[in-house]
Amino acid sequence: MIDKDLKDVFSQLAAGVTLITIGNGGSHHAMTATAFMPLSIDPPLVLVAIEKKNETHKLFCSSKNSFGISLLSANQQGISDRYARKDPDRYHFEGVETFTGPAGSVLISGCSAAVEAELSKEYDAGDHTIFIGKISWAQAYAENQPLVYWQRGYHYLT
Repeated sequence: MIDKDLKDVFSQLAAGVTLITIGNGGSHHAMTATAFMPLSIDPPLVLVAIEKKNETHKLFCSSKNSFGISLLSANQQGISDRYARKDPDRYHFEGVETFTGPAGSVLISGCSAAVEAELSKEYDAGDHTIFIGKISWAQAYAENQPLVYWQRGYHYLT
């Protein structure tokens, strides 16, 4: 199967849009991701898959810190776009309203849910690495509808 055909197949899976943040020596880095999923309630685990070529991948591999996950809300498409690009804007939070989680992760204000997790395990998976995190804190903001990505575009629940 050629790459485009496989990408067409994968684009049929609707996914919530998340912003993944991780600290590195006093600074925080972020990336937009749809390769996120809750994994287990007991113990509380999440899964994030990050492409090996992504700069954030290097930080995850070298870090033993916690990381943050903000499930973006329907009005946060601009935040998703900003941190999906590979330019310097993805390495700071100027102009973005944030809050700090109990473990120190940067999280996005107005998101539909926020999670902090400690890196626990990692697995090689082709051109990605699967990172498992043990949840240390989580909060839902049910009043905020989620941002959804499907068929290479943003969608909203109605």
